[in-house]
Amino acid sequence: MNWSSRPFVRILIFFIIGILISKYIPVVNSIVSVVYIITIVLLTIIATVITVKRLKHKYLTTLGFLLGLILIILGIVIYNQKTLNTDNLTADTSPQNYIANVISNPTKSVQSVKAILLVTPINSAIESINTPIKVSCYFPKNNKSKELKYGDVIVFKGKLTLPSNPKNPYEFNYKNYLNQNGIGYSSYIVTWKLIDYQPHNLLIAFASKTRNKLLKLLQQNGLSGSNYAVAAAVLLGYDDFMESDLKQDYIMAGAMHILCVSGLHVGIIYLVISFLLSFLKPGKFNKVLKPTLLLLFVWMYATITGLSPSVQRASLMLSVFIIGNALNRNRDAYNTLAVSALILLIINPQLLFNVGFQLSYAAVLGILAFHQPIYKLLYFSNSLFDKIWSITALSFAAQLATFPIATHYFHFFPPWFWLTNLFTFPLSFIIIITGLAFVLTSWLPILPHLLGLSLSGMIYLLNTVVGIVKYLPFSGIDYIYTSLPMLILLYALI
Repeated sequence: MNWSSRPFVRILIFFIIGILISKYIPVVNSIVSVVYIITIVLLTIIATVITVKRLKHKYLTTLGFLLGLILIILGIVIYNQKTLNTDNLTADTSPQNYIANVISNPTKSVQSVKAILLVTPINSAIESINTPIKVSCYFPKNNKSKELKYGDVIVFKGKLTLPSNPKNPYEFNYKNYLNQNGIGYSSYIVTWKLIDYQPHNLLIAFASKTRNKLLKLLQQNGLSGSNYAVAAAVLLGYDDFMESDLKQDYIMAGAMHILCVSGLHVGIIYLVISFLLSFLKPGKFNKVLKPTLLLLFVWMYATITGLSPSVQRASLMLSVFIIGNALNRNRDAYNTLAVSALILLIINPQLLFNVGFQLSYAAVLGILAFHQPIYKLLYFSNSLFDKIWSITALSFAAQLATFPIATHYFHFFPPWFWLTNLFTFPLSFIIIITGLAFVLTSWLPILPHLLGLSLSGMIYLLNTVVGIVKYLPFSGIDYIYTSLPMLILLYALI
């Protein structure tokens, strides 16, 4: 690891240490922020004196320690300030009246509709609620609730309940998951009324409307059933239509990353848009125009697909790459990855404990660190075999870095992931490009329908390939539990 060319890697490590201290040593959070601010100012002054007085080489270790301490304290302060404190929250003892804004895209299951609401009490009996608070809400599934959308304002009468802790040590900790997203309560709402439409964020509201229009266009142009469900997930990150059996097929095949819009999807969009803009010749004006258009398209796609942690990471990485390229700066992949992680953690430190965030960064780190060493183990003069081996090496690299985390949380391992990816990688690449062509030509006659039929055929083939894996021997290894000490040991060995 070349530390001198990767300053943001060091910065990120110290910042993460601060977040971990704040989470697992709660006593540090009792120290008032003013003390932390004064400490940071004093440490910064000392570090500046060492640098200005040209004592840097003599006190290099001291300077590094001071800067590291500043970053650790910043991590503690930011985590403390941006984390919901659930200790003082109390539940409703009887139904109360509330006004709420829908701040997430509602998702539909078989029996209910789920949405995150920003809730404000109307004469609430809960003294701890004096400002709007996020609540995870469920509505009975009917024609009324199915029409709910991002930005709707409703009034309802119901009880806000505190999520319970898991009943056994291996159960999914739903309360912890909600806390990571700043959600303190949950509620089941039966009686409610729509009163207004006031989007909390105009950009997300626009993206939500655009995604809904694209979903309808997919339905109107030859896609239905499981093909439509997978198209909605792969292209737009919308997996509400997928049945549990179909999802299980993708899990068994080790291909769930295809259904979760991630770096693969954003990277393909970037390559396609970059190719389409290749007609812009180098010049003073185009030097600014091309990066601007690339950034615009990348973030437009990221927003439409819901801005999941993996999409945010990939979009930030690409943004740093695009900006660095425009400024003719040297780009280091590890440094770029660290910049994107640092920005996300400053915005929301709880992301560090998000499974998707952890898997996303582990996969990219695995590819960066292990792809070339694995690829160089074998040599094929035939170009086709060489490509096949490169994809296989890529799969092994990503899996090597993610399987400790995956087994820790999900207790499952798909042994045939490498075989599945030989087919799913190229297929998903073609599907995403065809989907992009579908979106860009959706206003034309005939062509969108032809592209929709092509998409349906390719997705049928993808579903068939994924479905075959469950019939192979040892298609999935269940009941693997990797404890936290074992997880740390595995990464040390890797």
